[in-house]
Formats: sequence, structure tokens, C-alpha cells
Amino acid sequence: MPGPLELRSPFWWLRWVPAVVLAVLMPQLLYVAGRVAVVPVLASFALAYLVNPLVERFETRGLSRTVASIAALLVVGLMGFVFLVFVIPDLWAQVVVAVQGLMSHGAGPCAWLPLTTRSPRPDAARASAPTPTSCGACGRCASC
Repeated sequence: MPGPLELRSPFWWLRWVPAVVLAVLMPQLLYVAGRVAVVPVLASFALAYLVNPLVERFETRGLSRTVASIAALLVVGLMGFVFLVFVIPDLWAQVVVAVQGLMSHGAGPCAWLPLTTRSPRPDAARASAPTPTSCGACGRCASC
């Protein structure tokens, strides 16, 4: 009577290759999918947490849960639209004015960079003092 080792094919170990490949690739797949999927899931939890009181208020006024949910989402969407239309352009205009103010005071375009990331100018020894329109420190911007 032959033993179990004598009945095996020489390639019996090949049946474990898909399992090993899957075990190696699954953590990578979960990492990549997790980076993409975690933020929307957390955002949906936050939205549901914030909208629930509004839905309950609509329900106490006699609306069904479905209609109250749709109405609450419409209210939140309208508020988001108003924010995008009225607040963002004014905020952008204020940022532009602030950056222009920094540029006009001689700070230069790269003055916000930490000193460790600025590369010294090769001709710093013979260069004249920086003008108010250039930073003179980084050597990367067009005004240096």
C-alpha cells in the first residue's frame, strides 16, 4: 500500500501559490482602498450626525422620515451653495490683498519659506542689496 507522499504530484505546492499571493496583496489592497474610502465614509458619518437633529425637527412637524431626510439634505446643500457663492470669493479676494500687501513691503515672493529651505545665491558676495521687489534670499524666484 503506497503512502500519501507517493501519491502526490511533484507540483502539489502550486495550490498554495494563490493563497500566498492573496495574503501578500490583501494588506496592500486594504491600505490603498482604505486611503481612498475612509475619508468619504467618515464625512458621511459626520453629515448624518449633524443632519439628524434637523430631520427629527422636520419629523415632529408631521413629515415622514424620507421626506424629512430629503428636506434636511436640501437645506444643507443650499447652505453649502450659499457658502460657495458668497463667502469663498470674498475670502479669496482677502487672500489676494494680503499677499499683495506682503509683496509690496519688500518681503519678496519666497520670504515665507524657512531659512533651511532657501538655497543661497551663488553670487551673494558681489550682489547688491535686494530691492523692495525681490527677496534676494532664495535664488529660485524670478525677482531674485
